[in-house]
Amino acid sequence: MWDVIEIGRGNLYGAFDSKFSLYPLLTVIETLENQNIGLPKTTLFEQSKVSECNGWGNIMDKSYFNEN
Repeated sequence: MWDVIEIGRGNLYGAFDSKFSLYPLLTVIETLENQNIGLPKTTLFEQSKVSECNGWGNIMDKSYFNEN
């Protein structure tokens, strides 16, 4: 879990510079693979962009993130 927090902190303070978040991200991916847990589909995250005005912090229904 610490690596997930490090990804968020690295992006928050590093302005999405991969040198702050790449290593913890690779560790999270390795952990998921070792536990036979599939990676989430990125399309579910791509529909809510960081740069989107007023998009972050708004309450969204769970159906917003369904694949259908």
